[in-house]
Amino acid sequence: MPATRDIILRHLQALTGADPLAAAGDAELLRRYADARDPAALDALVRRHGPMLWNVCLRQAADRTAAEDVFQATFLILAKKAGGIARPEALAAWLHGVAVRVALRDRTARRPAAPPADPADTGAGPADELTTRELFRVLDEELAKVPDRLRAPLVLCYLEGKTRDQAARELGLSLGTLKRRLEGGREALRERLGRRGVALPAALLTAAAAEAAVPARVLAGVATGGGRAAALAAGELAAGGAAGVKTAAWVVGFAAALAVGLAAVPGGTPVRDADPPAAAAVDLEPLDDPLPPGAVARLGTARLRAVGGARVLAASPDGKAVAAAGADPHVTVWDTATGKELRRLDPGPHGARALAFSADRKLLAAAAGPEVVVWEWATGRAVSRAAQPGRRPPSPECVALSPDGKTVAAGFTDGVVRLRSVADGTPVRELAGHAKPVRRLAFAPDGKRLASGAADATVRLWDVATGKELRRWDGQAEEVALAFSPDGGSLAAAGARATFGPAPTLTVWDAATGEARWSQPPPRRAKRTGFSAVAFTPDGRVVAGGANAGLSVWTADGVLDRESAPLPNGRVGAVALAAGGSVAVAAGESALRLWDPVTGDELAISRRVQALAHTRAVGALFVTPDGRTAATSEAAGVRFWDVRTGRPAGRAPGYQDVAGLLPGGKSFLAVTHSGGLVVEWEVPTGRELRRFGSHPERVAAAAASADGKWLAAADGKWPEGTSGVRLWDVARGEEVRRWDADLFTDPQGRSRAVAFSPDGKTVAVGGRDGDVRFFPTAGGEESGRLKATGGPVYAVAYTPDGKSLLTAPWVEPGTGGDAAARLWDLATGKEAVRYGDPVRGNRWSGHPDRGTARFAVSPEGRFVAVAGDGSAVRVCELSSGKVVRTFDGHRAPVLSLAFTPGGEFLVTGAADGVGLVWRLDPPGDGG
Repeated sequence: MPATRDIILRHLQALTGADPLAAAGDAELLRRYADARDPAALDALVRRHGPMLWNVCLRQAADRTAAEDVFQATFLILAKKAGGIARPEALAAWLHGVAVRVALRDRTARRPAAPPADPADTGAGPADELTTRELFRVLDEELAKVPDRLRAPLVLCYLEGKTRDQAARELGLSLGTLKRRLEGGREALRERLGRRGVALPAALLTAAAAEAAVPARVLAGVATGGGRAAALAAGELAAGGAAGVKTAAWVVGFAAALAVGLAAVPGGTPVRDADPPAAAAVDLEPLDDPLPPGAVARLGTARLRAVGGARVLAASPDGKAVAAAGADPHVTVWDTATGKELRRLDPGPHGARALAFSADRKLLAAAAGPEVVVWEWATGRAVSRAAQPGRRPPSPECVALSPDGKTVAAGFTDGVVRLRSVADGTPVRELAGHAKPVRRLAFAPDGKRLASGAADATVRLWDVATGKELRRWDGQAEEVALAFSPDGGSLAAAGARATFGPAPTLTVWDAATGEARWSQPPPRRAKRTGFSAVAFTPDGRVVAGGANAGLSVWTADGVLDRESAPLPNGRVGAVALAAGGSVAVAAGESALRLWDPVTGDELAISRRVQALAHTRAVGALFVTPDGRTAATSEAAGVRFWDVRTGRPAGRAPGYQDVAGLLPGGKSFLAVTHSGGLVVEWEVPTGRELRRFGSHPERVAAAAASADGKWLAAADGKWPEGTSGVRLWDVARGEEVRRWDADLFTDPQGRSRAVAFSPDGKTVAVGGRDGDVRFFPTAGGEESGRLKATGGPVYAVAYTPDGKSLLTAPWVEPGTGGDAAARLWDLATGKEAVRYGDPVRGNRWSGHPDRGTARFAVSPEGRFVAVAGDGSAVRVCELSSGKVVRTFDGHRAPVLSLAFTPGGEFLVTGAADGVGLVWRLDPPGDGG
């Protein structure tokens, strides 16, 4: 049945073009096959590299029958060594080298035979003449001896016909590095061929890329996986140091897996992808950012990330810097080449509503609450800060800096554009005319004109020196992005989709006459959203971006030149474009993504950050029993990390929280809040093992007993409460009982108020009324109750000896209530220790656990780690509450904590999307 399902899915994907593996790089496909024996991943590799490899086999093998054997043997070897290839991003070169060696071994072992007729082949192959065959054999043999780093670009560009941009992406190189390696590779190949008396004309490599279709019979032979091909594969593996390997099992397994994948390909014949995969292998080594004192590793990266998600975005005109502000009121500036943070600025308690760089990139202006602020951001010095006078003054909605950096313009809620001196913030001029708030501003390159767009559906052009309105365009979108061409002769206006009003368009006007040069509707993907950013490139092309619809490029005369794929995650909060060539995209709470708007290529640092960064806040985490691996949950799933190095160790998609580990650390339980599911996954492959039924509401909380026998999951609904807690027998995968419990959940429908006693005999459930109820897993109703204080119980946890219980109440943000963690003596029901006052419920919002303390108990029960409003974590003595160590290194409140089983490290995850590993031994003697 699974095979049939896979075949049906592959057929549907072929019909719709929605192949989920089309964009996966070779390294990812190899990992999927090596870890989970995914037939679709192997199928994708065969289809991607089959044509190139078939050409090599035709050139190298003694005849076509031998070519089939070499082709099949090469993929058998790939199946065996999928997890051990040193440079998976250079798989094409690896396959080429293996095929050349196997063909040479085969030619040595067999006598040449006349090539039989092959009715499946159509057209002549690239090596029909003997002299040509010999020439290509020499070429392949010497190419296989070129150093790997130089050979990989040659194989991709010449044998697979990739463009330099495509090859650079696949190898994870810059275009400049790829060009240098191509030149070095050609020179090395020319030298090697010269030793054998063969010149390297340009046409030789080009001709080597000519393709002959892979016959269906050959693919069928690969899926069968036996005969001489298996013997050739075994010989190559033995020669490579795997002597004595038994081939039968892995040949049969490989054939079965590949048969499933190839059965779904119409006709059984792979074809070259029309659009080669854009995904390139990415360096997964942790970035070399300094660690805070006491930390030994970082899980993820803070590069290019605005805490709580980037809501406001600006790119410098030269594309070398990008600034953003999110839920955290700070403004952060990053270098677009490295992703490193350059400066962190404080605009005030209201945060920034709009940002703008000066033409020379030295100044950054912000609309910050009631004020307009201008910084010399490289030093962090505020050059000027000014607000309108009055009891209820209008607020700035947008800002722009004049090209000479002397004037800052701000559009206000009262429809007036106000100009101030950058040097001291004194008023210069007011431009009055709009009837509603001004949303966008753009200075002409000469600084003499200023364009403004407002919610009154007009765009106006002003003379900066006199304040006179030069031109007005009615009937525009209420939200319109503006940009002048480099020569100042054209003004582009890109409208956003509004509930009411005209449909969004991209219009380019003659700035002198006001006549429309051209006007175009949004491309298909942007029709629902319209545009959120527009810019001119130095050569006059127009780039426009939608909130989640991707980027589009028009020629100077209004012809749509290129339309990119939709921007990632479908949750893009802002788009900023720079005329110098880079685009910054903020996708929800994840890190910014940087693209070249003309080519559509994502920048190398952006791809690396995406590979390392959490998509959102680290809401939950756990550590495997061996203490080596930490798992952090996020919106898109879970990531596995090496605790001591911070290097990624795996990933599992598709759920939103972690319940706990099963015995042995081989699997974990995950909570899918929105779908009402609890799923068991394998560590660290992320392979789904089974699902524990479904729930009528969101799963608010879940916990697993220490012996792995029981699973408890609570249905959650906010603010009404929950319908109950369900107990599952893990071994049988069956629900055995259910208790009614008015569990408290936060506005996201989440809770941590379910916990098992260490012996697994009792489930503690925190309630909306401030009580903790106890239920016996053996059966029966409520067996006891603890009257906790401080408000609804949001989190509970037993101490390792089972004699005490930790609780944390929920305090409504803004009320200033006391949400400190407390320790209760279960024998007496009395409060034993209160751990300071870490939460007052009045911090900025932006993570799911605001309004409550978070805590974790050390394995031996001596310490408790507590987090509250701020970014600091305090390690306290469990018995006394005395603070023995303080760790502070996050940019936002800590949401999750876990000790390693040996108590050597503490792992923390925060709303800044980063995890940190702190060394605990030996504990200090004070905060």
